[in-house]
Amino acid sequence: PLPVTDVAVRFALARPTADTLAARQSLAVLGGLFVVLLLVLLILFRDHWRRYARGISDINAVLERYGAGETGARVATDLPAPELNALGQHLNKVLPQLDRLFGDLRSVSAHIAHELKTPLQSMRADLAKLARTSDDTRKAEIIAAMDKRIDAANARLQNVMQLFRLQAESDVPMEPQLCLSGLVDNVAYDFEDMLSANGRKLEI
Repeated sequence: PLPVTDVAVRFALARPTADTLAARQSLAVLGGLFVVLLLVLLILFRDHWRRYARGISDINAVLERYGAGETGARVATDLPAPELNALGQHLNKVLPQLDRLFGDLRSVSAHIAHELKTPLQSMRADLAKLARTSDDTRKAEIIAAMDKRIDAANARLQNVMQLFRLQAESDVPMEPQLCLSGLVDNVAYDFEDMLSANGRKLEI
């Protein structure tokens, strides 16, 4: 067995000097100031975030109303954050332009529907005539009329596409001449069904 020895250990620290005490006091003051500054920053950040969240919520509400069909909805100009005010002003400039674009789109859609509805109805009437006719000569006349209506409908569609290109301010090659006979044909078959329904015949 090893011999057992009782050992007493003592630790001693030197008495702090005046400079050490002053340094500790300065560090304590700086630490306290840092904690206070951190708390102030956290409070400011929380307030700023709350104002941003409220402003973004207001903008989202306006955009939801606009998407639901209330095209007159606009962003308020007194949002709680300056950056959001600038964003709201830009949105208020863009939304009326979207209104105008949607209005133009509705107008063009109605125009296309009108331009294509008439020749399609006329061709359907021609198909009905073709089904009832047994005379080969009469069939040939109806087929030729249908071919002419298809050409006229295609010309109208080309005119609409040219209008799109013009609105996009792109360079559009213009035709050097205007075919008046095609213009007359386009106008004539607009009235042909109405006249034939009243027992009248339109000839060119």
